[in-house]
Amino acid sequence: MDPPYVALAECILLVYYSVFSFSFVYIAASNIMRLTPDERRLAAKMSNDGLSNAKIAATLKKTPSTISSFLNRYKRTGNIENAWGKGRSRTFTKRCDRKLKRLYESNPHASLRQLMNLYNEENEDSISLATVKRRLKEFGAEKRPLTKKVVIGEQNVVHRRKWVKSRINWTVERDWGKYIFSDKCGIYIEKAPKSSEKRKKGTEGKKEIPYLFLASRRKQIGCVFWGCITYNGTAALTPVSRNMKGEKYVELLKTHLEPVLDVQFPDNDATIVDGNHPCQSDWGAEGLGAENQRLRRIEWPPQSPDLNIMENTWTIVKSELRSSSVKIENRRQLIEEVTRIWESISQSRIRGLYDSIPERLREVRRMKGRMTKY
Repeated sequence: MDPPYVALAECILLVYYSVFSFSFVYIAASNIMRLTPDERRLAAKMSNDGLSNAKIAATLKKTPSTISSFLNRYKRTGNIENAWGKGRSRTFTKRCDRKLKRLYESNPHASLRQLMNLYNEENEDSISLATVKRRLKEFGAEKRPLTKKVVIGEQNVVHRRKWVKSRINWTVERDWGKYIFSDKCGIYIEKAPKSSEKRKKGTEGKKEIPYLFLASRRKQIGCVFWGCITYNGTAALTPVSRNMKGEKYVELLKTHLEPVLDVQFPDNDATIVDGNHPCQSDWGAEGLGAENQRLRRIEWPPQSPDLNIMENTWTIVKSELRSSSVKIENRRQLIEEVTRIWESISQSRIRGLYDSIPERLREVRRMKGRMTKY
């Protein structure tokens, strides 16, 4: 081997042995300085019997400073357990707490990172995400699940603003009370466990987790429903095909919506809100609207679920279904349970949604056509 490589190898070996020797000495010193619970009890007993610190150290094979430090703490506290460290002093003062709390109260929907950036921009001392999280927990702030942000296209924003502007002065009694809101919704759940299934070992007596929960995609049991509501409460509800075509939709209106018109709108002054689904957009050309002139259809702005109170009605159904204790094992039972929940929704609850429509329009105008909290 060439002399330069020999010198390099010797340097590497020297560094290795130095690190190893230091680690060995550090571990050995730690063992000498550390007292086990039995050693602490024995040292306290020997001290109470009148033995000196040097004799106790020689007996336990520890350093005199270790024994002296332990016995001083033992005489001061009367406890042989190790004292917990106090940690470093807190750098985030109460004044900083008040600043962060004001930021949180003025931006209640901001994320942890957004709050951290806002605080760091306004103050010289910077804080971390972990600090923001701990302080918010101390303030009593609750965790909120993240919701998917709906981004509305610029053309649809302009359309929403024009649509709202033309109806901003409408009232529920004179205008919106004559509207029928309808929509489709798919509801999917997991299949209930059979009574014959055995529980896992060790789970006896434990609280069972509810088996029923709503899923965002099809898993085992699912059904698509079409429903409509009026100012007088919930109206028709029926299971439909997932891919319903225009002709099927016209037939559905004739079968399930005409009875509603006969009872609640004898003067033929109803208007339906059915969204912008392809199967619903062409129904007036050959459907119920053109034949009988009993039903008008309103042009609904695209990307506007916050204006359609039917979305809130389906949310009520899903919430009640999630808290239901009925075991659902097939599609028929699912339809029966959803129908029961649908019929149990009170009239006052539906009218509350209708009464919120003018406020929804004002909120869209305030947001300049962007998505609102509804």
